[in-house]
Amino acid sequence: MAKKQMTNEKLAQMIAKGFENTASKQDLLAIEKRLGGIDGKIEALSEGLRLVRDDVHDLKVAMGPLVRTVVDMENVIRSLHMRLNRVERKVGLAR
Repeated sequence: MAKKQMTNEKLAQMIAKGFENTASKQDLLAIEKRLGGIDGKIEALSEGLRLVRDDVHDLKVAMGPLVRTVVDMENVIRSLHMRLNRVERKVGLAR
């Protein structure tokens, strides 16, 4: 079996070909700069989301008593409506 001889020149060509698609330092710096901008945007979105979450929590806390109050008022109105119907029937104004 004959051994193929690898010359330094061929080896250098193979190595150079392997590095053809490698990013340069400038390419990497540009990517790093873009990612830094994206990080800032993500942080701003995260802060905005936190504020929205806090607002939703506050609304839920405030809505609890209001819902109970509305239910109580509906019960009072229903009771008063029934009483009014009875009074109207007794005085002859039944609908």
